[in-house]
Amino acid sequence: MAYNLEQLGPTGFQDLAAALSVQIFGSGVQVMGAGRDGGRDLYCKAPVIWHKTEDRTGEVWEGYTVFQVKHKRDLAPRPADNASWLWGQVREELEAWADPASGRNPVPDNLLIITNVPLTPVPGSGGHDSLNDSIQRFVDGLADDSRDVEVGAHRAADWEKAILTGYTAWRQLRAQGGGVIDMDMSTQSLTVSALPATEND
Repeated sequence: MAYNLEQLGPTGFQDLAAALSVQIFGSGVQVMGAGRDGGRDLYCKAPVIWHKTEDRTGEVWEGYTVFQVKHKRDLAPRPADNASWLWGQVREELEAWADPASGRNPVPDNLLIITNVPLTPVPGSGGHDSLNDSIQRFVDGLADDSRDVEVGAHRAADWEKAILTGYTAWRQLRAQGGGVIDMDMSTQSLTVSALPATEND
């Protein structure tokens, strides 16, 4: 049976997600209220138990689990557009968790996304597999060994400063739609400036 979840709106859908999560996973699920929640719509520090059904085997998630609710008020006619929107939402959350300056701590062991966006099941190219692939690529990028070159040659504070500087530059570039990065190795500084105007501008 299909339900029109769009009509619930973001708040109503989050309330529904919270009620179902508590019903399914138990009273260990903590529901966050309105306001700044540090990326946690719900969270659970107890094991999250997925009971066995006819369609899947049982599973237990250990550690700290964060639930995030993503509601799209108006679904697009093309499923790929909806999947793209959802990935954009998930990517922003992953980027925030990966950013030491975001203040999101601790990083969850498990991240559960609850959404009204339907994902097509076509193997390899459907919305479900595409989203999983995008998430895996993001996680693999964070774990890339090439990011750790010469780590031992510098203090932790130096690396923290470098990471924060890089994130700041990236955000500036994203906000202004591009730009020029100038790096001064003598002062170990990095600045971002706008692209030079062209004659056609």
